[in-house]
Amino acid sequence: MKLCKWICGCVCLSLAGVALAAPPAPATQPPHISTFGITKGIPVYLQEFHIWWGFAYPNPQYAVSHIESTYCSFREPWRLEWNCNGYPMVGLYDSHNLDIVRWQLRCIKATGVTAVAIQLHPVIGEGLHFIQERGGFISQILKIAAQVKMPVFFMDEVAFRPDAQSRDPKIMAQRIIRFLKRYASSPGFYKINGAPVYYYQTFGYWVGVKKTSQMMREVEAAVGPVYWMIFGDVAQVGRVPQVKAIVCGNNLARCNPTTRKTDFDSTEPGYIFNLGHKFHKLIGDLHYPKFDDSSQPWRRAWVSQYGHQGAFLKATVANSMKYHPDFLMLSSWNDYEEGAYFEPAWDFDGFTGDPYLYCRVLAGLRGIKFVPPPLPPKQALHPTIWEKLGYGDGAGPIIDHIYRSHVRGGSLEVVVRDTASAVAGLEVVPDGDAWWAAPQPGQDGPTGSLKLCFGEVGKPQEVSDHMGHTVGQACNTGLGKLRFELTTDPARLGDQPFVGVAYATDPMDPTRPVHVLLPRQTPAPTMEPVGGFQTHDILPMSPPCQAQEIGTQAWAGWQTGVAYAYAPVNLKPPQHEITLDAPGCNLALISLLGPPRPDRILTTPSVKHDAQGRCVSYYITLGAEQLDHPGVHFIWFRAKDSVGNWGSPRLYAVPNYERPATRPAH
Repeated sequence: MKLCKWICGCVCLSLAGVALAAPPAPATQPPHISTFGITKGIPVYLQEFHIWWGFAYPNPQYAVSHIESTYCSFREPWRLEWNCNGYPMVGLYDSHNLDIVRWQLRCIKATGVTAVAIQLHPVIGEGLHFIQERGGFISQILKIAAQVKMPVFFMDEVAFRPDAQSRDPKIMAQRIIRFLKRYASSPGFYKINGAPVYYYQTFGYWVGVKKTSQMMREVEAAVGPVYWMIFGDVAQVGRVPQVKAIVCGNNLARCNPTTRKTDFDSTEPGYIFNLGHKFHKLIGDLHYPKFDDSSQPWRRAWVSQYGHQGAFLKATVANSMKYHPDFLMLSSWNDYEEGAYFEPAWDFDGFTGDPYLYCRVLAGLRGIKFVPPPLPPKQALHPTIWEKLGYGDGAGPIIDHIYRSHVRGGSLEVVVRDTASAVAGLEVVPDGDAWWAAPQPGQDGPTGSLKLCFGEVGKPQEVSDHMGHTVGQACNTGLGKLRFELTTDPARLGDQPFVGVAYATDPMDPTRPVHVLLPRQTPAPTMEPVGGFQTHDILPMSPPCQAQEIGTQAWAGWQTGVAYAYAPVNLKPPQHEITLDAPGCNLALISLLGPPRPDRILTTPSVKHDAQGRCVSYYITLGAEQLDHPGVHFIWFRAKDSVGNWGSPRLYAVPNYERPATRPAH
């Protein structure tokens, strides 16, 4: 669900002429109320089960969708870096993974929720099918739903399809007829009084009472009775005779933009409930656990952002129940973009440590105790999460800190940390296995075995740190993309290398978008357009939204980013090239790191910081290549543990600090 949907949900209040109650004095915390079993007398539905996450594990068969990850460990060995707030309990997952889907439906069943709506998107330009139907996925989900006895229905996101075909009521009728004929007979498809439930929203897609009613008549003439559930303005949708149930309004409390104090009674749904009953419709409202856009580099001043460990949801549900809804709709099961997720996850409401927090809250509202189902099988989960869930060690150590002696001296202390096994070695690789480096003082041109074959860079420019010292040179990338070809044997890089980029810090734009595109060996089918293929994987190289993740190294004048090629690449020149998409960036290095090599691994740490050897330091003496040449140099570091797991590497800038740069006299 996007922000515009939230806005539309609020707009419905004004469209319906709702008179909001005078708000009481603001409170900083939700009221302490007893909510155990408060909803057990009515159905509770859960919408927006997202099945379009595109994390490329265990099989990167599809192009990545709606997820931006470096595929590198972050903060802890088990935590991969990505651009969303929160972290799924089972790690980053491919939503096409049926083992994950089965576990999620079992979790929903254990909360006592009546049924869950799965989000579908019509095919743009065609409108008769949904993109999520590819590969028989809907049939597979319905089969699992029947097996675990957790019924599902579907949310047709026609309101968010801009094409005329998807929105045409005649084509929509054909789409629904085809869909229900194919899937509605499944025992996993949720039905009320024998009629399959079909759900869509009219905020952003309202064709009027007459056309809506005609579309529904055409559908029912072809497939029989349908239980129409609509998310829309009750004053409009209530006039459609075929509609059985309406979701209207968002029970989402506002907060004071200056003080951030929250008014938990600012949304009074009594009017829309009464109006729905006047139309003889079943009526309910929509509830978020929270609306936390802090995965973005801003905070919304007018929306309560944190759930207070579930108390926020309890308060808004209790507020709705005072006005006797026929049912409730909750959102969302796994929407990490908006930070509105119920599925088991880490980082709820400020790192509570309980991944089942909202599952327990939902179960409590239903008057039952949540009993977690068994976790998915080990092979369904990315190895980095194994240690966190007790499956064994599948994550290598992280490079925790790198210190330069006396700030500008000739040695480095590299602190390596693991949480499950002893650290067994550190690989040290100057520059990388293939690279393009901007000319440094005294050099006539760029160095390395990557050749710039398309695009132009500016002349080398001096880069200064925050103290004004010259810390090297970089070349501006201009307005367009740069493409590089490999001039050495690509075999040394392996099928899935790491890629790193180093560029000058821009204090005014520290999270500027920087991406590297790597050519895939096998093109990946895309979600949209259906039938299309993605020939390159796009890897983010800039910090993932949160400014605090830039790191202190940026104060030295340089930012570095590292990502993993999650699918096999093809770098055989000259047909296949590496693309850097970073307009206006002052580039110092683009580099590739292949598989570890024994000749560059240090096996004996200099210091053990604990008895188990899980946190150690290696002291690295910088060589003449780094110390005797002006400018900036770069070193890759990567560590392994005693089990044999290699951790994610870091790319570190080693500038030779010079006296503060001065402009020549004119």
